[in-house]
Amino acid sequence: MPARYGQDAIDLCRKLYCDHGGNNAEVEKAMRKVYPSWTRQNLVDRDDRLGWITKYGFEKALKLSIELAVGEIEPDDQRRYKAIVMLADAWQDKALSGDDKAVDKFIKLTSLQVELRNKLDLKASTFETFVDAFEQIVTWSKEVDVNLAKLFYKHRERFIEKAGAHYGKSATN
Repeated sequence: MPARYGQDAIDLCRKLYCDHGGNNAEVEKAMRKVYPSWTRQNLVDRDDRLGWITKYGFEKALKLSIELAVGEIEPDDQRRYKAIVMLADAWQDKALSGDDKAVDKFIKLTSLQVELRNKLDLKASTFETFVDAFEQIVTWSKEVDVNLAKLFYKHRERFIEKAGAHYGKSATN
């Protein structure tokens, strides 16, 4: 008769499964430290018995864990942008207090802030967002001028081709 494990074991196993990226051997090693008789066979489906991965949705938990981890990583450009904003705010206060040297620093930092903001905005745009926006413009253009809409539609392939070159993607990717 196989050993029975409580909710604490299932929760620990799910956490270990996510922490070890779904590596069953690593999960087994860690589980045996707490539950010496625990085996890797508990994870996988066999004959008419569901393994813990299927039965308790470990794959979904792993996917969610990865998505959350990726979302927590702040890109360098965003981190720099936040730092520049904070520095510009500090120099702005000094500049407004009458410090002439602070005015130059504030102007330079503000210029960097605008430049980096534009760069971040461009990164947020994608080929897909372009296509969505283009479709919306064509729809609106019908209300403005039917001939304009026809012109957009006539040249849609060229627009999409140019967008693909800009975003490094083709319509078939």
